[in-house]
This record gives sequence, structure tokens and C-alpha cells, in this order.
Amino acid sequence: MLTRKILFMSRAAAVFLLTFTILTLELTLIRWVASQVRIVAYFPNLVLIAAFFGMGLGCLRQGVRSWFWLYPFGLLAMTLLVLLGSQVAFTAEGSSESFWLLYYNLPPDALVINNLYIPLLLTFVISVLIFIPLGQKLADLLSAYQEEGRTLWGYAYDLGGSLAGVIMFTALSWMETFPWVWFTVALLPGVYWMPYRTKAKCVYLVLVLGIVGIVQWSEKAYVYSPYYALSVSEGRDPDTKRLLTQGISTNGSLHQIMLGLEEQPSPTTDIAEVRRGFNWPFQYLEKAPSRALVLGAGTGNDLSILLQQGVESIDAVEIDPVIQRIGKERHPDQPYASERVSVHIDDARSFLNSAEEPYDLIVFGTLDSMTRLSALSNVRLDNFVYTRESLESARSLLAEKGGLILHFMVQEQHISDKITAMLVEVFGEFPVIRSRRNILFNQTFLIGPAFSHVQSELRAQKLALYREHVDASVFHLPRDDWPYLYLKSRSLGSFYWTMIGLVLVASLVLAWLIMPRQPSKLMPFGKVDGSMFLFGAAFLLLNTKAVTEIGLLWGNTWLTNSVTFASILFVLLVSTVFFAIRPLSIKVCFVSLFVSLVTLYFLPMSVLLGLPIGMKLIGTIAYVGIPFFFAGACFAGVFKSRVDVAQALGWNVIGALCGGLFEYTNILFGFKALYLAALAFYLLAFLLHQRQQVESVTSVSTPT
Repeated sequence: MLTRKILFMSRAAAVFLLTFTILTLELTLIRWVASQVRIVAYFPNLVLIAAFFGMGLGCLRQGVRSWFWLYPFGLLAMTLLVLLGSQVAFTAEGSSESFWLLYYNLPPDALVINNLYIPLLLTFVISVLIFIPLGQKLADLLSAYQEEGRTLWGYAYDLGGSLAGVIMFTALSWMETFPWVWFTVALLPGVYWMPYRTKAKCVYLVLVLGIVGIVQWSEKAYVYSPYYALSVSEGRDPDTKRLLTQGISTNGSLHQIMLGLEEQPSPTTDIAEVRRGFNWPFQYLEKAPSRALVLGAGTGNDLSILLQQGVESIDAVEIDPVIQRIGKERHPDQPYASERVSVHIDDARSFLNSAEEPYDLIVFGTLDSMTRLSALSNVRLDNFVYTRESLESARSLLAEKGGLILHFMVQEQHISDKITAMLVEVFGEFPVIRSRRNILFNQTFLIGPAFSHVQSELRAQKLALYREHVDASVFHLPRDDWPYLYLKSRSLGSFYWTMIGLVLVASLVLAWLIMPRQPSKLMPFGKVDGSMFLFGAAFLLLNTKAVTEIGLLWGNTWLTNSVTFASILFVLLVSTVFFAIRPLSIKVCFVSLFVSLVTLYFLPMSVLLGLPIGMKLIGTIAYVGIPFFFAGACFAGVFKSRVDVAQALGWNVIGALCGGLFEYTNILFGFKALYLAALAFYLLAFLLHQRQQVESVTSVSTPT
């Protein structure tokens, strides 16, 4: 009895450590690869879906000879690929002159490859190979639980390890650790699964040292924030060696420039032009604002100008604590040292939702607009700052004679058109627009009562012409349900369609090459578990929608996202354990899931915005937790009924791959449609499960 108990504990520890490794490694690769090879940020969930597909293939290989050796060698190949890829400027034909902003840390003579797909496909394929042996090992462990009649308890340990992995990576991000630490934490548990032969363990440890060494040797960042790999560069006067500028690059791309904007005896042309751009709006104000809000305060340029203009109180909102700290330490004007500045480390939209006191002036800094990467990375980096609802929140916070200033580095005309159209729709007047390029921004928009007297007749004429001839709907204005300022229309575009097609083709080829085939069968998949496949696809869509909703309510910060992921895993763990102890009716669980999804579709999370923080927290838990609880219970019930849990889990995570690709349809239909898609997938899963149950009963009752 004691021996059996020890065996259970040992297997539970193995499952827990394995899924801890999978989640930690997955998060490590997602963040590290994109920070080193910028093009990967164009397809931000590439590593995620590769990890799902790799684990799925591994599960389907359960019972076949172990490929665990592929795990460390695959990681070594990935680090070498990233090392080489970080030295190359991947681009496409016809790139604009701002192309090198993406590759700010590369020399001008760096190798340029006019192909965006090669590094993405290589990253996908190698990521799949890394996770195949981990999925195979997990399937072996869960199959052992099934043989003992403890299927759901094995899955519960799986979820517990995943939850621990998310918590660990959150802690590592909070401590601002470097990638070599992430890799060390993710790789060390692998010693546990290596064969007991000392030689094998020694080889594994040597490979771990090599991987961690390459990661650290290739490091270029000055510091890691929870969001970026940050570097600081200096620009000096060639004659006097006087420090003129300090630039901050994020993941190797130029992001911000700190400038000394206080009066100088002989400023450079660039600094003088930036100062004129910042000071231009204030010539129209009748008096200095008493209270101002800066969204995207960054390193402090906007604050420096406001302080010079005599603003008495400034709320500075910056999402990245490390960027703010660099500004505090290194900005030439030291604006953060002023007692008139109050710092808020928060998402700009979240602050707008929670602020109550009116402002004489609200400034939208160049939030994430300094790099061209925003045009594509915004497909996943949804901060909901430049949407109609966000501007409406800002307008509601303006004092009776308040005004709004919006600086932006516009690279495409349709972006300027969208901003103009949103301001017209929200404020009911045409903005004052100054178009003049400097190194920080090239357009400034002024609007609100404080600027109503500026060019009033001309703006009235422009407003009349706008309303007579312009259909704002053609601009596809950003809304909270479709927050894509940088995309010209509701279209994926050729890049995404091509990449999705290539990923699907690569997946089929990998499956055909890797999966064991039965004699006389061409394809390797065998019988598809449709219900489990649909569960995986639906879960990823539901997860995406939940992260989006909570980001809107509590702020799209790294901590909010981490807490959201951890909470979802915790709810799934609770529902699994609950179902293991006291099974519920599958039909009741499915009906409850359907009702909750339909309710959430018609009940937007914005209804919680005005509630006190305690009630808002309870409402959020219920809003997100209820559908995931019943989704977890449905999965647990179907999963427990499977004869082969390895095959079931394999098809489940492969379904998540398809869900990750299907997620991009929110660019066509908006985020809200993800609820309907998830509902459709769960409904199909239920119908398939019911049919399988009927077939199972029929086969048992039919006499032979």
C-alpha cells in the first residue's frame, strides 16, 4: 500500500514538473524569440500554436519509442537560429525609409533578406520539434493514470503544473530577470526525465549549459522590463561631445528619444524643431492649464514641456515601469523629479476608465507610434488607447474649458484619416491639425473647448464638408471590439493569409513525416477525435476573448494578463477536481456553458466599469469564471470517457492550433464574434459527443 502511494506521488510530481516546464518554456520562447528576431512579432502567436501542435503530435505518438533527445537538441537549434536571425534585417520589397527603425541595433551594412516567411517557418518547425517529446512524455504519464482509473486526477496535476509555470514566469518578469534565467528555470527539470544513465544526464547538462551560454552571450539588452528588451543609446555633438539625445530601443527597434527640451544657448536643429512642436499648442491657450494628464508619459519629454509651461499638477501615466525609471534616472531635464508630477504605472485606457477629477489638458503622447512594428504587432498588442470609446472617456474627463492634444508619428495617410474621423465623431468638431515632421512626431491634433476659438471659421467649413462628403464608415474606425488603428480595413491582407496557409501546409508535412502510420494507410492521423479537437479550438478562442475583456476593464498590463491566465487555469483546475469528486451531468454542463456564452455575448463587460472596485472584482470573477468552469467540467466529462486519453489530449491541443489560426478572424469580424465562434465549436463538440455515446450504446446492445 505504501509503495503504491509513493508511486502515485512520484507520478504526480512528474506530471506537475513536466507541465511546469512546458508552460515556462512556452512563455520563455514566445517572449525571447520575438525580442531577438523582430519579424516574429509580425505573427505573435506563432510559437504558441507551434507548441500546441508539437504537444499534440507528441501525444499521438504515445507508446512509440521516446524522442526525448529531440528536446534539448531542438532547443539548441532554436538558440542558434535566433542568434543568426538577430543579425539579419528581414524585410519585404518596397519597405519605407523608416525600415531601419526596426533594426536600430544592427549596423548599416547588416545582411538584408527580402523575405518575411523563411524565419517564421523555421521558427515554427523547430518549435514544433521541441515540444513533440514533451507531449509524448505527458501522454505516457496520463495513460498510466487512465489505467489506474484516475484520469481526471492526472489532468488535475497537469493543470497544477501549468498554473505554477505561469506564476513562475510572472515572478521572473516582475524581478526583471534576463532570458538566461528563464531558460535555466525551464531546462533544469529536464534532468528528472532523462534516463537513469549518468552519461545521458551529463550530456543533457552540457547541452543546457550550451543553450544558456548562447542565450547570455548573444544578449544585447541593457535591461528587461515586463514588456520589452530595452537598450539605451547616446547621441553626442561631434565637436563638443555634449550629450544631445538618448534613445531607447525596444526589442532592437527605436521606441523613444529623450531630449533636453529646456532652454539652451545653442540647441541642435532637431531639438529646436521638437521643442517648437511641443510648444505650438500652448500659444492658443488663454492661460496655463492648472491640471494636466499625460497618457504615455514614457521617459518624460511631454512632462518637461508641461512643467516649462507652468502646469501646476500633472498625472503621468506610463505602462512600462522600467521605461519610466530610465526617464527618471537619465532624462536631461529631470521632469520626474518635480513635485508637481504624480506617476501612475498603469495602462492608459485603464486610467481613463477609473479617473474621476476633471483635467484642463489631456495629452496623448506618442503611445507605441514610434516604430513601424506597431502596424503589425498591434494585431495582438491591443491597448485600446486609440479607439472611439477611449476618446469618449478622455472627453468626459475634460474640464469645462479643457482641451486635448494628440501627438502622433503618422506613417500612412489612413491612420491620420482615422484619428481625424474619431475626433470629429466624438467631439462634434473638426480638429486643428499641424503637420510638420520632427524626430518624435509629425502630426499634432488639437480639439476641445480650450481650442474652439482656433481657426473657428475654417474648421466649421471643414466640418460641413466632412459631414457632406465623408462616410466615416469607410475608414473602419477603431472601436473596442475592433481596435486596429494601424490596419487600413477589416482584412487580414496577403501576408497573414499566406502565412496561415504556409503554417497549415508545414503542419501537414510534419505530421506525415513524424507520425507513425499503420500498414497500408497513407495518412498518419488515424481516427480524428472531433469532440476533443473542437474543445481545443473553442478554448483558445474563449481564452483570447477573456484576456481582451479583462484588459479593457483592468488595463492591458503584463500583470493583468498574467493574473488572467493564472485565474483561467485555476478555474479549470477547480472544475476538474470538482468533477473528479462529484461528477455532474454532461448535458447540464453543456447547457450551462451555452447559456453563459450567450449571456456574455449580449452583456458587455463595460457594464462593470462604474462599479466600486470590490463589486467590479466580484463581477469580473463571475463574468470570466462561470463559462470557464462549465467549459472545464464539459471537457473533464468527455475526457474521462475516452478509451485512449493520449489520443484525446493530442487532438485537443491540435485543435488549439487551429483555434490560434482562427483567432485572426477577429480582424474581419471583431472580438465579440469570438464568443459566437466558441459557442459554435462547443455546440458541435456536444453533438459529436452525443452521437458517439449513442453509437457506443448501440454497439454494446447489438447482438453478435
